[in-house]
Amino acid sequence: DIHGLTIEILSKTSYPVSLRSTVGQFLVVVTDKNQHEGLRKGILVQPSTSELLKSMLVPSEANPPIISTLSACILFNLWFDVDPEATVAAVIPTISHILRLSPMTELPAVIEALKTEQSKIVEMGEHPVFANFEEPELVSQWKLLASSQQLALETLTNALVTNDDASEDGDEDDIEMDPTEPETADVSPATAVKPFQVSAITACLPIALNLTAYPSDPVIASVAALQPSLLSHLTLVETVQLRAIAAVTNAITLIGAAGLAQQTGVTVQQIWTGFWGLSLRARALQHLKVLEATLSLLWTLLRSIGQGAALEIDEASFQMLCELAVSSQEDIRSTCAGLFGVLAARPYNPPFHHKVGEALIWIIANDSSLGVVCEALNSIFDVFAEPEYNTPYTQLAMGEKLRLLAQALPQRIKSGKMSREDRDHAKDALNNLKRFITYKKQQGV
Repeated sequence: DIHGLTIEILSKTSYPVSLRSTVGQFLVVVTDKNQHEGLRKGILVQPSTSELLKSMLVPSEANPPIISTLSACILFNLWFDVDPEATVAAVIPTISHILRLSPMTELPAVIEALKTEQSKIVEMGEHPVFANFEEPELVSQWKLLASSQQLALETLTNALVTNDDASEDGDEDDIEMDPTEPETADVSPATAVKPFQVSAITACLPIALNLTAYPSDPVIASVAALQPSLLSHLTLVETVQLRAIAAVTNAITLIGAAGLAQQTGVTVQQIWTGFWGLSLRARALQHLKVLEATLSLLWTLLRSIGQGAALEIDEASFQMLCELAVSSQEDIRSTCAGLFGVLAARPYNPPFHHKVGEALIWIIANDSSLGVVCEALNSIFDVFAEPEYNTPYTQLAMGEKLRLLAQALPQRIKSGKMSREDRDHAKDALNNLKRFITYKKQQGV
């Protein structure tokens, strides 16, 4: 009876925390509905499982944070689909408590412990990669605490998923454009917000916002001084940061920027300024995963308010966005192409919209990814559909460039290596492009 055995090991305080934690990680995986539905159902039918898990939700000397967090994750995986309201009510106090812990304040001490071990390796003349590294107890305990926050943030993020998330991407990419009246995708936040989701946001989001920040510069410098072979012990720093960004992004998708501001007391402009600063820092440190996640959050933020005019963006920030749209990895380029569209959703400003037009034209003419090109086309449709924007449209010869693209796209779609979904997306973009060209012709441009 593997189910009964694993639950018993997790709950038995006489076993070492490391063993209980390993078993708990196993149970988190096998209770994930997307991976092991059969095993999940097998555990679900055990009558004593839920009571045991609930008894371990409150952190204590017998059940340290990692055990409480694992219990909350397993309980969430087992019962969220059955009774989401009761399940979230049961696990949110644990998640909130875990997120309030401060493993990152202990990071300097952890780094010093790793430096000491590094010095021992050097003194012994061993190669850092092949040295017999003995993990200090301080480091092991810190990793358990940081892992607790990672798991807590993952559970929070899953609680904030909307039922229609799966359909949103398809809706925004397949724009039904009548030649006489172009339409843009609906980017309003989801409306079917459940009470338990509001409770989760109120209890946890202010703390999650704090967890998105970088450690101090001296700490980052200390990390950089470590041997690469020791850096693997600190990957949880970035992982926790990424999970926190994902939780905030889901909250914005769910209740919109205004709703998030109301729940957390942080204004929309402050959210934008804070996360834009985070993206600048990520770019400077070449942390591409954090940069991509932060830009996606900003895109979600702008889409939720429906206009870029509500936020300020200075010349230097716009220039950085242009550079990212040209030189970064594909996901970042695609997000930048979308950001141009929502930033330009403001009353006509000749210099600003001319610059946006230049950036989008460069993308459709030069980017090697059809996905990025399609995203840039969506932004062009959103920004330049109305006659008031015809001046930059004409000055940039946008109509001619779009016609050339419409001629070239069929062959690129036919010959390009892509999934069926991406090919269908590209075909939809081509159809929308033809309608857009017809619509602009009717405006005399």
